[in-house]
Amino acid sequence: MLTLEGYVATGGVVGALGRRAEELYGRLDPRAQATCRQVFLRLVSVDPAAQDTRRRVRRRELRQLDLDADALDEILNRYGERRLLSFDREPLTRTPTVEVAHEAILSQWDRLRSWIEERREDLVLHRRLVEAVEEWQDAQRNPEFLPLAGRLIQYEDWARSTDLALSSDEAVFLEQGRRGEDERNARTARRRRAVLGGFAFAAVVAALLAGLALVGREQARRNAHVASSRELAASAVSVLDRDPELSVLLALRAAEAAKPTFEAVSALHEALQQDHALWTLERRLRKPANGFWSPDWGSLSPNGRLLLVGAVNGFEVWNVDRHRRLWNVHLARGEVPLARFSSNGSSVVGTTVWDLASSQAPPAGVRPGVHVWDALTGREIRYRPLGRCPAYGLSQSGSFVDLSRPVAVYGPERTRRGPRRCDSQTLELFLVDVMTGKRKPVATQSGGFPPDVLGLTGIATSADAKYMAISGPTRTEVVDTDTRRTIFSREVSGPAWVALSSNGSRVVTAGGSEEPLSLWDVRSGRLLRQFDATQVIWFGFSQDDKTLVTFGAEGVVRLWDVATGHEVMSLPGHKGTWAGLSANGTRLASFADDDSVRVWTLAKRGEVGQFWLEPGFYPGDSLDVEGGRAAVMVSPRPSYAEAVVFNPSTGAVQAKIPSITGQVIRLSPDGRRLAAQQQVSPATPRRPALDGPVLIHDLDTGKVTEMKGFCVYSEAVSVPSPQCQEPPRTPFKAWVGSMEFSPDGSLLAAGSEHGGGLSVWNAYTGKLLFNSGKLPGEFWNVAFSPDGRRLVASTPQELFAYDTASWKPLVRRPFVGLLPVRFTPDGRYVIGGTEANRIIIVDARTWKTTASLAGQQGAIKNLRISPDGTKIAAADFSGLVRIWDLRS
Repeated sequence: MLTLEGYVATGGVVGALGRRAEELYGRLDPRAQATCRQVFLRLVSVDPAAQDTRRRVRRRELRQLDLDADALDEILNRYGERRLLSFDREPLTRTPTVEVAHEAILSQWDRLRSWIEERREDLVLHRRLVEAVEEWQDAQRNPEFLPLAGRLIQYEDWARSTDLALSSDEAVFLEQGRRGEDERNARTARRRRAVLGGFAFAAVVAALLAGLALVGREQARRNAHVASSRELAASAVSVLDRDPELSVLLALRAAEAAKPTFEAVSALHEALQQDHALWTLERRLRKPANGFWSPDWGSLSPNGRLLLVGAVNGFEVWNVDRHRRLWNVHLARGEVPLARFSSNGSSVVGTTVWDLASSQAPPAGVRPGVHVWDALTGREIRYRPLGRCPAYGLSQSGSFVDLSRPVAVYGPERTRRGPRRCDSQTLELFLVDVMTGKRKPVATQSGGFPPDVLGLTGIATSADAKYMAISGPTRTEVVDTDTRRTIFSREVSGPAWVALSSNGSRVVTAGGSEEPLSLWDVRSGRLLRQFDATQVIWFGFSQDDKTLVTFGAEGVVRLWDVATGHEVMSLPGHKGTWAGLSANGTRLASFADDDSVRVWTLAKRGEVGQFWLEPGFYPGDSLDVEGGRAAVMVSPRPSYAEAVVFNPSTGAVQAKIPSITGQVIRLSPDGRRLAAQQQVSPATPRRPALDGPVLIHDLDTGKVTEMKGFCVYSEAVSVPSPQCQEPPRTPFKAWVGSMEFSPDGSLLAAGSEHGGGLSVWNAYTGKLLFNSGKLPGEFWNVAFSPDGRRLVASTPQELFAYDTASWKPLVRRPFVGLLPVRFTPDGRYVIGGTEANRIIIVDARTWKTTASLAGQQGAIKNLRISPDGTKIAAADFSGLVRIWDLRS
């Protein structure tokens, strides 16, 4: 029962008019749809100062348009039968007329409204032209009523640029107007020649030269724009390796400078593929005048969604996806922090110290030591003091801090004799239990190496804190924290960072500007491999120890495969001193000494391939990729199409199958066969096209197998097809709109228009196994279950399911506006897209709807499900593809 709320939600009666008009439009073939657009745009009167209204048009005017007569009759008949067009006669002349039956159609039919908005300016000028033509005809085609120079040129320019069809009367009106204008110009020229003689000749020559100059100037302007576009494209390519973001901007400017050239488009595609920058946080911090430290450090949360970044006398936490600061910690002047995210991402762990350069004791309220803050709110949840002497640094295995394990810190050693004070010439390295505050001394370093906020050039521990790697001014060591015995030692030529694997078995060292980055076995001291990287400022292992991240003096972040030593990715364009990876390795943050922070995505971006196949129109649902092959339907000209088979990796064309009809082609699961409906004879000016059966082409052997049951027919009403029967009797009419092979390739199912219903064949013999007969709603969408035991099919009104062993119906239930359908990989659910911009999820056991997802911006044209069944990709008529996560 329809409630008042439901009635209002659907738009009521007037809303039904728009849906009815769109339904009829959807049943038209592309040729008739183009004719339908021309007819309805001529039945609208556009007034810039008032509301759009319907316009009564003589049927003779429509006949005079350069439109297909059969398509015009079909449109008038269909829309007339559904009371969307009304027909009448003029009172005086009894001339037949046509008009839109209801004003509401102009506002309720979205497609018509979009046509009007797209061509509003054209329609306003066309209205003026129609009025001028009517005045001219009422005056018995008096030449005085023909347009003069200015208005004529306006009409002619419009007629050349518009895609609105002109009637023969309008074309004659413009032709005679041009002829009259030419004659007037000729008479003027003759008079001028008679009066001026040679001056007239000179004027004509000057006019010709001026015209050529104008043409040349316009051509020169276009050439300059093209040259500028190509120069910008070349610049985009030249900076691609150094600054992908700048390359993207240059490529976009190249595309805007002129009609996009091949060079501009190629540069833009390359730049988008190389640009991994997700977000850049620009900051200008006021640093201490003494330059004692710089807040160029930070941490990325394990899931990569939160960013911890150092600030003057404090730090900040930002939401990466929303580009919004969540909270910050402000410390006293002279209080220096260093922090990281915990391993589960729920908290921030950091140390704060009082500036050693200050001779004053820490003021009240300053609490040097280890702090733990809540990662989302900034609330301090734990604090452990570390004694009077400051404790610098905060290190553990990997990029994060596991609160259940000790962390490595260091600081000036406390003197044991005389007044107790901090000895800045000797540094003590120790482990701290964050939960209890207990300290465990590990080693000491002497020699007056001054600490700063980063302290020693680097310290790191194994995951169990049994081993600590220490990099000093001239030597890198690995110490057993239990015995305090050095188990690995190597001299380095200058201060450098250090990285220790999580199990403590491998250490990475570097030093100075020339010493290469090296991976060592800790126990044996054996060199395992060297990386082609020098002048490294910072480096560290990923959380799984499989990737090494380096930051070089040239300002490029590089990722290396630890197993092979090969570089796997470079991220240029941000000169920094610190970097941090997310736990899953999908994002990376780099911290620069200019206070900026850049977050990178390490996933591939942009197009993965682009191929130039054939010029023409590519139907949206005709692309198919199976078994290492791809096939697409291409229509290079009206009423003709062909199937192009190509290698999806290289774009190399492997086969072309001519004379294809229908709306879809499909490859078998192994990619060896192609199914397509064949056009028996193409359309000619005197004869419409004849559509025939579905053929399966063996792409390896060339063998063709005909699917039985289709008759040869023409969709034109004027061409009779007496041999065609009403299905399931054969042969019957069918224009294929959806087609699928079964998972094992043994069956082929096709849904069709023109009353053909749902058909299933043996894909090897061509024998017709099942036909549903003609049912309400013509356009079918079909899908097999992953095990091939069920087949689902949809019409605009219903959803059907069949048992493929017996072809007995399993279910038939109403579903309004259901378009594409797909099974999930496990066969438990059927996913469908609707005309109402929704994705529905149906339980394949109970056939009840379990979820409805809203958010698409148009009727859903196609959808696909990821192999793991967790994501849906849906394309709608807005032109966008949206990815849905079924888990959330």
